[in-house]
Amino acid sequence: MSIPIHTREESATQECSICSQLADHERGFQKMGEKEEETHLPPAAYLLKSLRNVKSENGGPCEIWQCPECTTYYRYRYEHEFLYGYGGSEDTQELTRLTASEAVEWLKRSGYEAITIGDGQSASSPSSRRPSFPFEGAGLTINESVSVDTSEPGFVSVLYVQMDDGVDMGGRLWLERKSVPLIIALLHECLNPYDSPEIECQCGDDAFRVYGSGSDQQAIINILNRRRDEVPHEGLTGLMLTHPAAEVLLKQLRELS
Repeated sequence: MSIPIHTREESATQECSICSQLADHERGFQKMGEKEEETHLPPAAYLLKSLRNVKSENGGPCEIWQCPECTTYYRYRYEHEFLYGYGGSEDTQELTRLTASEAVEWLKRSGYEAITIGDGQSASSPSSRRPSFPFEGAGLTINESVSVDTSEPGFVSVLYVQMDDGVDMGGRLWLERKSVPLIIALLHECLNPYDSPEIECQCGDDAFRVYGSGSDQQAIINILNRRRDEVPHEGLTGLMLTHPAAEVLLKQLRELS
């Protein structure tokens, strides 16, 4: 007998009181004059929070929604069509569950909207693109190290040490354990030398800003997390990683997933 294998993301949705009531894809359809044929999204869908408007592949409007309980992302699309001479109007609603990497792609799509962070705060999320540069997966230098600590339940602490003339230029990043899949997806995108997005997004009490900086010779990946006041590890923590250090961190986080 085969045993089903579930990813951490799938397990989270199965345990969530909201997402467990939603399929990977839900659809509602209503047509004027055909009440008996109408379908609707499950009531749990309307417990999700709308984060931002984005453009779909065909240029049409849609929204990114997020579960307030397990922070899973969804794409919501609504269409209204008035059929003159054909019995009135049609309304369609579609809700599609996104993986962490898919959510990153959608959050990158439009830079003109704002994403909601925390208690109604807004932060602009512009798309940006640095000049491309070649990158070889060299290892860490003897002056830098990356370590991941999971000893505190529900949290991950990343310590980055980078010694420069006797001064530690590294830092520490605190994040919730459930944010790990999202950070993995963000790191993967930033390590693509041809695509360096600037993204701001939220997962639980974590509010991340991830962006590239530095030069073609020494590219830096910045990961900042500003946790709201009165929660564990409140305030701002962050890392300024070289690409080799970011690759090492990505590998260590994948081992947690």
